[in-house]
Amino acid sequence: MPQMEYSIEFEPVEDYLYARTTGLRTRKNVISLTQEIFEKAIALGHSRVLVDVRGLEGKLGALDSYLMVTEAFRPIRWKGLSKAAILDDRMFSIRERFSELVARNRGYNYKIFYDREHAAEWLLAE
Repeated sequence: MPQMEYSIEFEPVEDYLYARTTGLRTRKNVISLTQEIFEKAIALGHSRVLVDVRGLEGKLGALDSYLMVTEAFRPIRWKGLSKAAILDDRMFSIRERFSELVARNRGYNYKIFYDREHAAEWLLAE
């Protein structure tokens, strides 16, 4: 199995799992790291995650964003995650908002933020 071109640092914070990612932002990497983060959260008993993708280089196009959500989220559906906040750079706002729209249209509670405080507030709100 080939080595992925990314790394993840995990930090349990309050009532959610914080994951900081670095590496290349490719569809394959994003699918893999998404599944890895969600599985880790579930294993640690967290139903909410804050994923910091500001350390990923590159960007996904509309088709890759659509396929990423479809492929990465399906295996974790109904497994205990209630919310996922993504912390990204504002320069990716238009393209990445498409992935948020796709995820929410499929019933996932997923939202993109550009500020960690706002992301955490949303995660912790009922």
